[in-house]
Amino acid sequence: MNITPKQVLDLATKYIGYREKASNKDLYSFNDNAGAGNFTMFRAELDKAGFWNTPKNGYEWCTSFVAWCFWRIAGSEAKDVLCLTGQYGGESVKVQAKSVTPGFTQQVVQPDDGYDYLSAVTVAAIPAAYADNAAGGRPVTIG
Repeated sequence: MNITPKQVLDLATKYIGYREKASNKDLYSFNDNAGAGNFTMFRAELDKAGFWNTPKNGYEWCTSFVAWCFWRIAGSEAKDVLCLTGQYGGESVKVQAKSVTPGFTQQVVQPDDGYDYLSAVTVAAIPAAYADNAAGGRPVTIG
């Protein structure tokens, strides 16, 4: 499924001004029952469709609005488009952490073969010692 940015933005802009609700009441009204309860029509529709593993209405909803836009355009394929399922959905992702030693040239740190991405790259500190001298300077010894 090819989803264009224009499709997503066209749908999203139709809901500018929609206010979250204090409860599950008046979800399809832009203004009625406005409040800080994190209830929205977007979450309600995704919950009804079984989009998430568990119902989410009442939780922060910014991620669900994006997911809802993709779901309205792509249907069930939205989960694959958003990498919620499939190769990068978390089921089969292999993560690697690496440590590197700084050098005098740029280093490009990539995951090794068989890993999908790096969770962290730790760069060792360059050992340096500062000492005051009689002339008022501070020479630095590196290494």
